Amino acid sequence: EASTAFALYENNELDFVDNRSFATPDVERFRNSPEYKNFPLLRGYYLAFNVNKKPFDDVRVRKAFALSIDRSVFPKILRRGERPTSSWIPQGLAGYSADSGLNYNQALARKYLADAGFEGGKNFPETKLLYPNREDVRLVVEATQDEIKRNLGVHVDLVNQEWKVYLATTRRDPPQMFRDSWGADFPDPETFMNLFTSYNGNNHTRWKSADYDKLIGLAQAEQDVAKRADLYRQADKMLCSEAVPIVPAYFATQNIMIKPWVKGIAINPLD
Repeated sequence: EASTAFALYENNELDFVDNRSFATPDVERFRNSPEYKNFPLLRGYYLAFNVNKKPFDDVRVRKAFALSIDRSVFPKILRRGERPTSSWIPQGLAGYSADSGLNYNQALARKYLADAGFEGGKNFPETKLLYPNREDVRLVVEATQDEIKRNLGVHVDLVNQEWKVYLATTRRDPPQMFRDSWGADFPDPETFMNLFTSYNGNNHTRWKSADYDKLIGLAQAEQDVAKRADLYRQADKMLCSEAVPIVPAYFATQNIMIKPWVKGIAINPLD
């Protein structure tokens, strides 16, 4: 339990805690402490669709949901300096573009939903959103649920599972919607973009695109830095604006507390 771990830190029984043991109220309590540090991470959080399950086999529905979520709400509720995003490539990496994804647009979201046959959310089928049982994740999915209800008139049921059960579920039989994340293995767009190729075992959306796979393959082999960045930019647009198997939400920060007698801890965005 996070609260137990943090109590041990306060009692000098632990020398170090990070996001796993550092709840938002404690972050705010210790924000001005010399022991506290906050830094950006190359870790993205996203809403994923199982594109084989109705109604998310219709790209218009996926686009409607993407356009209905105002990502600026996430740093307001998490309060750790998270960076909202509509693109999957993080800012600072080759291929990043602020225009790659679908930004919040209530009117356009409602139009896409109406075009798909669910005007005003009428007759929209029962929909579940799966998430792992963590307090910060619960805050995010509740905010997502509220945005979708307010902007599309669609109610989404939230389902939480213990971490190992959640992992097994998303691998074996992903539900219509689920919340997921990915942390960079190295500081390059490849580690993010390869995730949604048809051959990647961590792609639980069931989305497959030969065109996307081809772009990623070309980018992997391209030696020209500018051309390589452009290929990843094209792939990001295909992923986040055209096919929309995911809705990028935000990039995280790491929040740590280190006792003053601990030396030599290096901070970097790969955590």
